[in-house]
Amino acid sequence: MERIPLYQVRNFGEKFNATFDFFKQTWKVLFRFSLYLLLPLSLLQTVGMDEYYSTAFAMSTTNAGETDPVTLLSQMGAPLLVVILASIVATVAVFSLVYSMMKYYRQGGALDGLTFKAFWKEVMGRVCLRVCLMMLFGTLLTVLACVLAGVLAYVTPFSLIVTIPAILVFALPLALWAPAYLLEDDTNVIDALRKSYRYGMKTWGSLFVLTLVMSIIVYMASCILMMPGMIMIVIKVLAFPQIEGFGSMAYAFVTFIVMAAGMFFNWMAMLPYLIAFGYHYGSAAEKIDNVTAADDIAHFNEMGDNNVDDPALEPVHSEIDDFEKL
Repeated sequence: MERIPLYQVRNFGEKFNATFDFFKQTWKVLFRFSLYLLLPLSLLQTVGMDEYYSTAFAMSTTNAGETDPVTLLSQMGAPLLVVILASIVATVAVFSLVYSMMKYYRQGGALDGLTFKAFWKEVMGRVCLRVCLMMLFGTLLTVLACVLAGVLAYVTPFSLIVTIPAILVFALPLALWAPAYLLEDDTNVIDALRKSYRYGMKTWGSLFVLTLVMSIIVYMASCILMMPGMIMIVIKVLAFPQIEGFGSMAYAFVTFIVMAAGMFFNWMAMLPYLIAFGYHYGSAAEKIDNVTAADDIAHFNEMGDNNVDDPALEPVHSEIDDFEKL
C-alpha cells in the first residue's frame, strides 16, 4: 500500500482524490475508533433531540402560551443543552481523530493491529489537548468579531455592507488553522493561525472551491442520513403522543435506533471534509514554503553517503575481533 504524501502540490482533482484515497486506506481504523468515540455521543445526542422535538411538536398542538416560562425552559432547555454539549464533545473528537490519524499515517505508523489505547498514548492524547486549546482561541476570536461587527452596526447600519463580506473572506482561511496547528508539533496556536491566513489568503480561490464542493457533499449526506429519523419522530408525535402499549414502544425504539444511526454516520461524513483541508494545507505549504526541500536541508547530514558500497573502504579485519574464538 503506497503512502499518500502530505506535502505535495496538488490541483483540486488531486486533492479530492488524495482525500478519498486516504479515507479508503484508513477507513477500517477510523470506523472502529469512531465507534468508541462518536457512537456514545450520538446516542446521547439522540436522547436530547428526541426529547426536544417531541416536546416542541407536542407544544405546537396545544396552547404553549399558557405554559409557565420556568416549566417551558426546563422542558425545552435541558434536552437542548444535552444536544449542544454532546455536539461540542463530538466536534473535539472528530477533529482529534482525523488529524491524529493523518499525523500517525504521515509518520509511517502501522495501521494493522493498532489499538485505541496505543493510538491515544502515542498521538491522539496530545492532539486532543491542542484541539481544546484551539477551540478556546476560536471562541474568543468569534466573540471579538461579533462585538466589532455589532459596534460598527450600532454606529452605522451601512457598515454591514463591508463587515459581512469581510468576515466571510477572512473566515475562510481559518479552515487551515486546524491542520496547521495539529499536524505540526513545533507550531504554537498563534503561529498556526498566522500560517493559516498566509496560506489561506494566497490560495483563497482553490480553498473556496474545495470548501464549497465538500460542504455540498456533507450537506447532502447529512440530509439523506438524518431525514428518515426526523420523519419517524414526526410520525411518532402525531400517531403515538403517549408511549403506551407494545406497538408504540416498539416504534419509539426503532425511531431511536434510526436517529442514532443517522447521527453517527452524519459525524462520520465529517471525516473526509476535514481530511480535504489537511491535504489542501499540505499542498499550500509545499507550494508557498517548499517545506520538503527545507526539511531535506535540515537533515542533510543524515542523508550523506556512508560509502558502505565502496570496497576500498571496507573495514580491516583484525584478529582482536576473533579473540573469543582463539
